[in-house]
Amino acid sequence: MNAAPSAPTRRVFLRKLLAVATGLAGALSLGLGRPALAAWPARAFAAKTETGAEQELFAGAGIADSAAIRLELPALAEDGSVVPLTIDTDLPAVESISVFSDKNPFPLIARFEYGPGAIGGYVSTHIKLAESAYVTVIAQSQGRLCRARKFVTVLKGGCN
Repeated sequence: MNAAPSAPTRRVFLRKLLAVATGLAGALSLGLGRPALAAWPARAFAAKTETGAEQELFAGAGIADSAAIRLELPALAEDGSVVPLTIDTDLPAVESISVFSDKNPFPLIARFEYGPGAIGGYVSTHIKLAESAYVTVIAQSQGRLCRARKFVTVLKGGCN
């Protein structure tokens, strides 16, 4: 008849299993975290003006207005801390989508990058707006930069 393992044996096994899992998780986070941090556009996110953030990201490349980018934003946002935003585009081979608000303390709100061969061009999220302002979206597609803008009236600011 088989007896159940004694409590100390189970505890030792569980401790070793936990130690191995913790070590593996730590090793993976060190190996996978570095490439993501290396690509972080810190200077663009720290820029105090929308023009400065655009210069950091796009180095002065020309940006054309485009009807191929559709923005779903409320015209009136009661609370600027949770403004729903949906971006959809028909542009081919979207490489990145950047979201700006010209009145926020740091105008670059978000940047979404798509890998090679990705079928991108759609984002749905919530953003913070400090006050009534234009929300600008710039999509990079096949080396071209395309822009869409929409004004949002904010009743209560969301950035402190």
